[in-house]
Amino acid sequence: MTGEAIAQMDGTAVRTLGTAALGRFANPAAAIGTWLTLAAWTGPEVRGAAVSGYCHRAELVGATLAELPDLLEPAQPGELWISFELATTVDLNDDRFAVERIDRGSLVPASCKLALR
Repeated sequence: MTGEAIAQMDGTAVRTLGTAALGRFANPAAAIGTWLTLAAWTGPEVRGAAVSGYCHRAELVGATLAELPDLLEPAQPGELWISFELATTVDLNDDRFAVERIDRGSLVPASCKLALR
């Protein structure tokens, strides 16, 4: 189901393991759209993390894998943590979620938490 939601948002599933997936999207907002799609399909327990970057594909996957655990670790059901870079490139005005806070961590300098409404 996760891979189907990624594909529906014109993304590519780079890796899947059970209900977890790492996807790549040409449009950064599609990562948030995938999270919202999965929430609509499965319920408010869906959680995740999204980062944005512009570099060679192999370097981006490496950077994503380095940032992802730090972003995903605090994610609770109904939450999506996004990197500060992603937060500055997409419109976060949406009635389906709230931007609850900006958190400063050690590995990821700043991130925003989106919570389903």
